[in-house]
Amino acid sequence: MGNALGCLRVARVAGEEEQSRRSLTPRKRMTCNCCKKIRGRWFHSRVAAEESSDFNVDRREENTQQETTEGHLQKHKKTVGDLLKWLAVEGHYGVHITEDEFYALGDGFQMEEEDDAMGSFAEMGERLNDHQQGLKEHRQKLSQKEQELVLAIEAAQTFLEQNVQDPLRDEEVALQENLNVLMEEYESALSSADSQLNVIEDLHLELQKFRKDHDEFETLMIHSEKELRKIKAEEFDSSSLTFKLNKQKFLFNNLQFLKGDLRYLRRSWKSLFDAAFLFEIRNAIESYKIPIDPDAISQRVEETVESADARFNALRSECIGLGIRLSTKVFEQWQEKADELRLWLERVERERRMVQLEAIPNPEILQQELENIMVLQGEISEHEDGVEKLQEAAKCLLNLSNDVVPNIVQLRKTTATIEQRFQRLRQETSEQKRTLERTNVQVEDLEDS
Repeated sequence: MGNALGCLRVARVAGEEEQSRRSLTPRKRMTCNCCKKIRGRWFHSRVAAEESSDFNVDRREENTQQETTEGHLQKHKKTVGDLLKWLAVEGHYGVHITEDEFYALGDGFQMEEEDDAMGSFAEMGERLNDHQQGLKEHRQKLSQKEQELVLAIEAAQTFLEQNVQDPLRDEEVALQENLNVLMEEYESALSSADSQLNVIEDLHLELQKFRKDHDEFETLMIHSEKELRKIKAEEFDSSSLTFKLNKQKFLFNNLQFLKGDLRYLRRSWKSLFDAAFLFEIRNAIESYKIPIDPDAISQRVEETVESADARFNALRSECIGLGIRLSTKVFEQWQEKADELRLWLERVERERRMVQLEAIPNPEILQQELENIMVLQGEISEHEDGVEKLQEAAKCLLNLSNDVVPNIVQLRKTTATIEQRFQRLRQETSEQKRTLERTNVQVEDLEDS
């Protein structure tokens, strides 16, 4: 601007001097030339002074801008550096050790030997829950830092874009590199936290499922073992063998359901093993290790399942053995009762045939026969309980799936035959009694007449 004004002034003065010069004498023209030179030198000096002043102002403004830019650069460097330091300390959850150092620590769940497996599982669950809560707090801390970190990155990136220099200074290059590192480290910290949280949540959930399945299995096992002990305590009491055998069969059927629960327990163990394996893989690739050894969980769970399987097999074998012994006794009892009823039926049927061959017009004979019929009905009533026990024993034996009964067909046939003969005897005896009573009344009426 100063240079433009100077040029206009020079042109205007030069025009005026040229017009005056033409109207002056040579002496005056010389004088004018001298004045012109003096004014020219003065004008150029003034222009130079103005240009120097403008340069100094521009220089001062440039220096001020550079100082401001440098201040902003240092501020962004400090902010990014502080965030990198925070990430180095708080960005990861766990202990910063190598894989070899981690496995050298040994079993993170090393516990004293305990009879109560659920106590160990409860301890495992508490430790997993503690680490899970720690990871959640760590993830929340990262999320709370996100806004500050994003604003810092955007501000620094904007600063670099607005102050592009070619070539870039070392400090600007360093700031750009730190920004890249900060973004990568933060994304890595978030990804690591989410991944660790997912696998430890899965492991904790599967452990809780296994504990629930094991509790249900354990409850049923304890109940079944108590029932078996009760039946065994009364094993040698022959008064209710069929009742005990039925209880044994009911218990054996319950064991079949318990076998299904054992399969669920094995399936739950498989899911827990898979979750522990994924946790182990996830933890192995992390530089920051969580001091939990999933092999300890898998091993303890496997031992628990094997123990449950052994207990179940022992209980089932003992129940089968008890069933065989009771079945043998029930069969022997059935055999004795069948022989007893067969002999009694043969005797009674033979006696009835003999009585039917005699004539009975004599009132005394009628009365005696009537008394004999009443005695026979008493015997029938006494043996009715035996027939019921025979039927009950046969029914119990027919529902068995073992080899205690040598001939199921013969057992069914013998029981049915004895039952039919007994029912026929009772029916015929009742009819004969009614006939004798009518005949006796007729004879008494005849005597009276």
